[in-house]
Amino acid sequence: MENVELPNTKKLEVRIKALKQYMISTAYEKGFNHPHTVKISQELDTVLNKYQTAKSKLCS
Repeated sequence: MENVELPNTKKLEVRIKALKQYMISTAYEKGFNHPHTVKISQELDTVLNKYQTAKSKLCS
């Protein structure tokens, strides 16, 4: 079971890193409260929640 879920967590880690970088660059270009920056932040929150759920399943 761990072998199946582990690659998923790695993919999520890559996605989290990319979204963080994108959000930061967008915030500096358009502003921290710009709707696009907020949308990226919300997407990042969703991915972080998925990651946390996947990691907790690995520890169970």
